Amino acid sequence: MMTLLIRTLIVLALSSFAVAQSVDTLWTVFPGQSHESETIYEALAMNDGSVVLAGGVMDPDSSRIINGAYKLSPDGATQWVNGFRGLGLGWFRAVTEGNDGTLVFAGQTRIPNQPGATKKYIVKLDQNGDSLWTSIIGADASADASEAIFPASGGGYWVFGQTTEGGQTQFHALKISEDGDSLDSKIYGREWSDYVWEAAQDVDGGFILVGDYWDPLVGNLQGLVMKLDANGDSLWGYYYGGPDDEDFFDVAVDPEGGYMLCGTIVPADDFIGDVFLMKISATGDSLWSRTIGGADDDAAYAIVPVYSGFAMICNTLSFGAGNVDGWLLRVNSAGDTLFSQTFGNSRWQFLWDIVQGGDLGYVFCGASNIAGAGNDGWVLKTTPDPTNIPPDPFELAEPADGAIINLQEVFPLTCTWHAARDLNMDQVTYLFHAELNGGTAFLQNPNGMLADTFYNLEIDVPLDRLDESSFIDWYVDATDGTDTVSTSSGTWQFRIDYASDVESPSALPNEVSLAAYPNPFNPAARVQFDLPQDGHVKLGIYDITGRLVEMLADELYSAGSHVLEFSGASLPSGTYFARITHHEETRITKLVLMK
Repeated sequence: MMTLLIRTLIVLALSSFAVAQSVDTLWTVFPGQSHESETIYEALAMNDGSVVLAGGVMDPDSSRIINGAYKLSPDGATQWVNGFRGLGLGWFRAVTEGNDGTLVFAGQTRIPNQPGATKKYIVKLDQNGDSLWTSIIGADASADASEAIFPASGGGYWVFGQTTEGGQTQFHALKISEDGDSLDSKIYGREWSDYVWEAAQDVDGGFILVGDYWDPLVGNLQGLVMKLDANGDSLWGYYYGGPDDEDFFDVAVDPEGGYMLCGTIVPADDFIGDVFLMKISATGDSLWSRTIGGADDDAAYAIVPVYSGFAMICNTLSFGAGNVDGWLLRVNSAGDTLFSQTFGNSRWQFLWDIVQGGDLGYVFCGASNIAGAGNDGWVLKTTPDPTNIPPDPFELAEPADGAIINLQEVFPLTCTWHAARDLNMDQVTYLFHAELNGGTAFLQNPNGMLADTFYNLEIDVPLDRLDESSFIDWYVDATDGTDTVSTSSGTWQFRIDYASDVESPSALPNEVSLAAYPNPFNPAARVQFDLPQDGHVKLGIYDITGRLVEMLADELYSAGSHVLEFSGASLPSGTYFARITHHEETRITKLVLMK
């Protein structure tokens, strides 16, 4: 059994509220609607926008709550509901997507004729809600409960909860196979009651568990955190507390390192709880804490990492329409409140979980007495979080960093980059930056922001040609109108070599060549061709069917390099081909017109 250390917690000042932003409710549904104590405890957002729910559902045959699994479509319509009787009364507290694309639910089922006795109840379903297997695990006389479930590395699943198998309530880590058979069981805790309420899977494959511990010597609750490796072995664990009651109901892995804990703190002198938010390091050291609340009881039950911070679902008696209301708290990475918002009416509402979907909207789940005739499961879907997310990192494309380009005349060179994705679906525009010879001249886009992912850079050849080459440093910024980011490639550099006079024999091309720039183009492109000797040239532009669009040249040309202008102003977007014939030699190059 592991020994846990006690750490004293210093509570920092109350965070101020900011209410400039909010989300709107897209839809609200009440799965089950039996008005008989149905509750949804956990939500799982799927890649297609649907939502899987774990909780309880009314059994029409026995008129009691049994373990319930639900799936809703992206618009909130019920796709399926499935109830599982187990040993009797029961409910699911957690759900995860299986290693094989299935759904695995974990909870507890009550043992008949044994008051307070439960066993862990785990069910595996396919995507249509049909049962593949069920597993009931636990001693007959104990109170076993499941609070969290995750896929295990190498196959199977880890189920976290508590057990009274040893006499006292203690943390319990249970590993099961892909078929639901028990593979490993580990119990952690001290001589008194330890409860695990939630867990999160860490980036290292391990797990972070949170809950509480009742210390009869002190006479209060202390927050409890434990870190396990991928095999379920304890790495460290701490109790956090002082004279007040503290309880952790959920934990999130912080993308910036460490963990964010949420729950409630009840001062010893007034017995009114507040939302409690605490940041700890990767080794369990307390870094800071925040209390958020009003004149009545408030508590946070779930937390998820979102862009630049966290979103918590809470329940409040201090704010809202009256009685208990659901309460969304959006904080930054330092725990400062960005905005808060309540959900509900004057009747009783209670929220248990929050997830963020791929559209950046939130899904809340819990229970509600909105209808006034008993509890129903309650699920809400919101509009996207209003916090702006900058465009994703993007990279430069061409010319490559370190490229060497030969130049003879005025030469519009096309610089290209990859598109930057914006999760808020805002339009992204770009600003092109370039410097000549280390800043002796700036070649920045004179037309402002670009909607395209290319820029045609025109460079004049020096008349005296004292310099044989020039260096261009370039990079691109992307903006969504609120935030601006630079390319993740940094600044790239390419070298331009100036060719000597074309009248010098050594400077003449040694073969026929054909090129077009910019490419893609809109509306005009320059077609450059090189000739190793004098002769007749036929140069035409053809569409993708082979039809001649325009004959650019049909005459004698001298040896050297030549440039002709081609306008596609009257043509539709598409692919075209330039073809040159000189002394029975033919060259073809492709042009793309993008309007």
